[in-house]
Amino acid sequence: MIWIDTHSDIHTPTTSISKNIHGMSIAFLAGLAPGAFASLSGDQAAVSLDSLAYIGLRDVDSAEKEVIKKQSISAFTAHNIDRWGMGQVVEEAIKIASKDTAGFVVSFDLDVCDPNIAPATGTPMRGGLTYRESHLALEMLHESGRMLGFELVEYNPDLEDERCQTGELAISLVESALGARIL
Repeated sequence: MIWIDTHSDIHTPTTSISKNIHGMSIAFLAGLAPGAFASLSGDQAAVSLDSLAYIGLRDVDSAEKEVIKKQSISAFTAHNIDRWGMGQVVEEAIKIASKDTAGFVVSFDLDVCDPNIAPATGTPMRGGLTYRESHLALEMLHESGRMLGFELVEYNPDLEDERCQTGELAISLVESALGARIL
């Protein structure tokens, strides 16, 4: 799995201060969270932490940092993107998510984008991906031929203005993930 998000969403019901279930997705999929939702991953985890790659992290709680480090999860932060460029980060993420797998699923949370281009999301935060970084990542993931599934999340039309800027971005990002190209 390649998780493109500002947040790692690897909290469990016992580590989360807010208790917001949307911050626990990876924990449930990886079998790290006991309880009612543990069956989501069946007898074995739906997502192996060895083949999980985060892209774009920039708001990670201390409990989540501890899990990421303890489990040696591959995490490419905004800092890595700034230093190496989106192209290299995506190439590395593809290698990680493709190793010993049939392919990978991509989750793209719009809050990973800078609020200048995606203001209509529940948790906007300055310093996010640019328009081109976002498209490049999805174009490369599609070109890899390894993407088995794709979701785009956290668009909130109730926060949209009359320009529908975030909605237009969301549509164009889905198009890039599905193979749309300039030429």
